[in-house]
Amino acid sequence: MEKKRLLITGGSGYLGNKLIDMAVNDWDVLYTYFNNPVKRLGAKGVSLNILDKELTLRLFQDFQPYAVVHTAYSEEDLEVIIRGSRHIASASQIAGARLIHISTDAVFDGERGWYREDEIPTPIHPYGRAKLVSEQTVAGLRFLPDGDEHPSKMLDLWNSSLTSGNTVIVRTSLIWGLSPIDGKTRRIRDCLVNKKRIVLFTDEYRCPIYVEELSAAILELLGLTFCGIVHIAGPERMNRYDFGIIMAKKLGLNSSFITPGLNRESGLVRPRDCSLDTSLARRLLNTKLSSPSEVPV
Repeated sequence: MEKKRLLITGGSGYLGNKLIDMAVNDWDVLYTYFNNPVKRLGAKGVSLNILDKELTLRLFQDFQPYAVVHTAYSEEDLEVIIRGSRHIASASQIAGARLIHISTDAVFDGERGWYREDEIPTPIHPYGRAKLVSEQTVAGLRFLPDGDEHPSKMLDLWNSSLTSGNTVIVRTSLIWGLSPIDGKTRRIRDCLVNKKRIVLFTDEYRCPIYVEELSAAILELLGLTFCGIVHIAGPERMNRYDFGIIMAKKLGLNSSFITPGLNRESGLVRPRDCSLDTSLARRLLNTKLSSPSEVPV
């Protein structure tokens, strides 16, 4: 039987890389990258600047994907998140492809925690705001004139558009893994190996998610009829310091160089508690979502 075609954007990124590895057995996979070419067994890669609307549309027309997982982003150029996501969503709609759009817990201000899908996001820094705009653009594409990224009735727009289309917005949290190691854990490892002090906050909370479980959940979503917003994250609300201690233990390293600090004293503008309510994901999915201490790596 011929495999269905899956397009993964951001194939050179951490999540995209793992998605490719886990999808190739069941899908005909094409992945994109921008300035970091990678080769993955069983899949084909192509260079694409998603800010180029015409090139993006041409790629979709040539490949004709059944489904798309949009992981590509840039924290340095937020237009990649905003305008690039619009181009991916538009091309997906034209191709009739199911779209999984990856977003973040940083769309919330972090003042309360345990956020549900039906709560209005209020991001407090540029990355979170850009991700929120991309969500609005993806969800409200058919109602938004080109360049208008700020609809006034956000939740109504999301609900009416997403449920009538074929799009899922996945908000996730701190993505971690050891094979390969994720960037934030690598920083912890490098400091400990070189006996350098690293400060991790005790008052900044996330719900860390193991990259293999997140990837499995995303691939499972491709086979469901669900459309809308879903939070996929780990089940445990954990501060950065405790997460670092667990990672040090998993890596077999001395954690004494990890020093507790406070977000509120740092002067940084970062949400303090972005923990996500994942009740909907647990009802929808068979994929297990584990806390870091439960993952046997």
